[in-house]
Amino acid sequence: MTKHTRALLDIAARITTKEDLRKLSAETLAAKTIIEKSSLTHAAKYLFLDDLDIALRGLDERITHLGDPSTGLATTTEIPMPPEPISVEYEIITGPHMGWSATYENEEGGTEQITDGVGRWKKKLQVTPGSYLSLSVQNSEDFGSIYVYITVKGEQVKKVESQGAYCIASTSYTVPGS
Repeated sequence: MTKHTRALLDIAARITTKEDLRKLSAETLAAKTIIEKSSLTHAAKYLFLDDLDIALRGLDERITHLGDPSTGLATTTEIPMPPEPISVEYEIITGPHMGWSATYENEEGGTEQITDGVGRWKKKLQVTPGSYLSLSVQNSEDFGSIYVYITVKGEQVKKVESQGAYCIASTSYTVPGS
């Protein structure tokens, strides 16, 4: 879930009438229609539409759980919010002119590749508890060392070093939680 979906669900949690929730739901549906008709790439559309679907489900649940609209009071428990995102950083350190290629697990649980990396590299992500993290780097040179780090909430949790021609440094970590 992105920060945009979380923000929309935070707003919905503060609304106390079904009428206002229905208005927010209608505006979210309108945004979904605009994105569907846009010229965004298929991947970008998918990410936005998936987020909006999550938000709409949360809104529908909030409407169902909200009490009498004339009193504006909720008569059931609040909708549980998803867990807070956790900050993660991947880091690769090599010599300043050393080439490398890497594969890593992204925020959505998919795999991304970098085929022409050179020197130092960092990537910051926001993940949820229980997320699987992995980073694998191969030296593209016939010399040198590669250092690979995974940091979670500012604390280094993994460090791997590999030396030599076309060496590979690989590590993984599962973020604690559900």
